[in-house]
Amino acid sequence: MFPFRYFHPPHLFTLSILPDDAFGDGRRLMRGRKVGAEDLQLMLLALLKQQASHGYDLIKSLDELSSGYYKPSPGVVYPALGHLEGADLVSCTRDGAKKRYQLTQAGVEHLAANDTRTALLFKRLRHIAKRMTWLRQSLEGQPRELGPEGEDLATGWLPELIEMRHAMRQALMRHTDASPATQRRIAGILRQAVHAIDALDADAPSSTTPFKE
Repeated sequence: MFPFRYFHPPHLFTLSILPDDAFGDGRRLMRGRKVGAEDLQLMLLALLKQQASHGYDLIKSLDELSSGYYKPSPGVVYPALGHLEGADLVSCTRDGAKKRYQLTQAGVEHLAANDTRTALLFKRLRHIAKRMTWLRQSLEGQPRELGPEGEDLATGWLPELIEMRHAMRQALMRHTDASPATQRRIAGILRQAVHAIDALDADAPSSTTPFKE
C-alpha cells in the first residue's frame, strides 16, 4: 500500500469548521461552511466506522449532525470516497446501482492515528447543531422547554451560560481600543478562565464517534 496522501479537489476551498490553529502547530485552519479535504475525509472515515453506508447516507448524516449547517455536495463527497478507496482506507461493494462503502483495517488504523483531530471536528459539528437550534428558537420566538436543572432540553445549554458568553463578547468589544497594558491584563484574565474551564471534567467522552454517547 502506498503512503496515504490527502486528496485536495481543486474546486474545494480549503476551509475548516475548526478554529484557526486548533492544534497549536502552525497549521492554518479557517472557519466556514466548507470543510478542508483532510477534515472531510476523516469525518467520512469516522461515519463509516459506525456502519457501512452509501455516499448519499454519509451526506445526510453530516447534514443532520450539523442541523443543516454543513451538507457537502455529491461532487465533493464521491471523489473523496474514491480517493480513500484508492488508498485502501475504505472498500466498496455493489448494492444494486449504488456503492456501499466500508472501513478497512488500514482505515481503522488511520482514524486512530488522527483521533484527536477527528474528535474535535465532530464536537464542533455538534456545537454548530446546538447553536443553530438555539438561534432558530430565538428567531421564531419559540418558548424554551427547560429540564430539571434549568437546561434547554433541545440543546442541553443553560440560558445563564449563553448570557455569560454574550456578556464576555460585549466586554471585549467595549475594550477594543484598550491600551497594550490593559490588553495584557485582559489576556491574563482570559488565560486563567480558559485553564479553569479546561480543568473541568468533560461531560462527553473523548472519542471519534460522531454521535454523543
